[in-house]
Amino acid sequence: MLLDAPGFVFNVQPENALSIIQKVIQSKRWSDYELSEIQPFYTPFYVFTYDINTGNGAQSGRAALNANSGELNEYIPMLLDKPIKKINSTPPDMNIEVESTSIREGEVKDLAAIKIAGQTGGKKEQIVISAVSKLYAPFYKVWIDVAGDDYKLEVDGCLGTPFGAEAIPEREKTWEESAKETVKKMQTPAGMAELAGKTVKEVGGGMGNKNSQNKYIIWIVLVAVIIAAGYFYLNQAKGNISCTVSPQFVQNSWFGLQKNIVPGSEGNYSFFSGTCTLSSSKLMQNVLADVFVTSAGKRIAVQNLNVTSISTYPINAPFNVNFTPTPTGSYSVQGEILTGS
Repeated sequence: MLLDAPGFVFNVQPENALSIIQKVIQSKRWSDYELSEIQPFYTPFYVFTYDINTGNGAQSGRAALNANSGELNEYIPMLLDKPIKKINSTPPDMNIEVESTSIREGEVKDLAAIKIAGQTGGKKEQIVISAVSKLYAPFYKVWIDVAGDDYKLEVDGCLGTPFGAEAIPEREKTWEESAKETVKKMQTPAGMAELAGKTVKEVGGGMGNKNSQNKYIIWIVLVAVIIAAGYFYLNQAKGNISCTVSPQFVQNSWFGLQKNIVPGSEGNYSFFSGTCTLSSSKLMQNVLADVFVTSAGKRIAVQNLNVTSISTYPINAPFNVNFTPTPTGSYSVQGEILTGS
């Protein structure tokens, strides 16, 4: 389908968008959820610059107006500063919905001035709108069932930024989760200092001025916390994952050490394939892991790995990650275990 204005390409693939949403839900401590549907779509925007002229000086900026809903958007102009390719038609291999344009270009300056005035507290007459241009930005709509309700989240198709996650409530921590979090803090000096300070403050604050008695109570509480946290630390399964690309992607190898990896090409996309080795100190079941490609310190592609179980005996899982090549051309492939019971 031809677009009536340039559109950013979908750098984020559907499986990557789902992985991003999964991480958002898991960050709110929900493990029981259902991803029901995902739909890629293009939203039309008018990007423009504005100048606010007041008696005390001028203020300038850049913003975007959603051509479908009429809402202001400050995220879209940021994409213009990124090296993201543009196309003039929807990708033929994706069933993409294109939202309609409800606002005509001739209406943009007047409506944008009203919106900017309402946001800044200025007057419409003081605002000058210029350099108006239209473009399409890619997103994914993802419908999920979590916490007993249905939610619709969106993921930016260029960089993978999620939107709408604030509507999902956080699940309260169980006592076991709190203990595990305490263990994690105990593994660093800064975490230990934070834990001790918090405990002293809470216990001491609740006991008034009984200083001598407070000292004993504080130490008893600290020892109890350390013992409980240590118990969970020793009894929890610790998963490990190591991902290696296949030999054909390795260049400049020196005495068997990988110094540089170069992806394969297929059409407009690049890819890495290889194997991830997973193991655990104890039996872990229903393991979900990610294989991700990074470039310039940023994740640019993710593939999910679902493994029935892992234990002390290593298990190999193949992967094949597709991505849009970056200008730097420098990549790394890593793995991360997300969940397991």
